[in-house]
Amino acid sequence: MFTELRRGAGFIPEFTGVSSRYETPLKAAPTFDTALQSVDACVAQRTTTLDRRAFG
Repeated sequence: MFTELRRGAGFIPEFTGVSSRYETPLKAAPTFDTALQSVDACVAQRTTTLDRRAFG
């Protein structure tokens, strides 16, 4: 796909990394590494974060 875009196929205007530069997000989304933690631990971590944001 990137090869076609670089050749100028043009079916996706302003494609990040090809015709538009990558911009670092101001507030990045959280990431969870399930190789280091169980899925249950990741869910618990996210739930705790959301609870703190919602309920102070």
